[in-house]
Amino acid sequence: MRPIEELIPVVEQAKLSSFSGFTFRVIADRWRASPLSAIGVLHRGGRYNPPGEFSVLYTADSQLTALRELEALFLDAGGELRGAPRNPDLLLTLECSIHSVLDLTEPALLQELGTSYEELVAECPSRFIENARGRSTPTQSLGGPASAEVIFRQ
Repeated sequence: MRPIEELIPVVEQAKLSSFSGFTFRVIADRWRASPLSAIGVLHRGGRYNPPGEFSVLYTADSQLTALRELEALFLDAGGELRGAPRNPDLLLTLECSIHSVLDLTEPALLQELGTSYEELVAECPSRFIENARGRSTPTQSLGGPASAEVIFRQ
């Protein structure tokens, strides 16, 4: 990923697209009264936002992706998909229409950003470890320049 000062102009000049369809979101059952709140990720951080900087409402294009991002499902050392012990969760299906999407599936945009699909979905470096050390991950560095204007699609 390029340094933040190089990411800003790329994001500002990037072609935005739109999206209409269904997305999926997993939340803890205890948050059922406010299923679209992003306050938790504001405090804890997420793939595209460092803790305490801005909030992101995370959704996914599939139920499987939503569960993997929440770390409710993971691949074990043998490559088998496993479930992690968790308190009850709710899996939401959301119909949405979004007008400004930064499409991170576009190879030309990824090249301009100095990144790859593999880096965007990587679990290493761990955001938890990096954030505990006061550092951001590459995807969190990308999230800042884009946070005010766009939605990510990867």
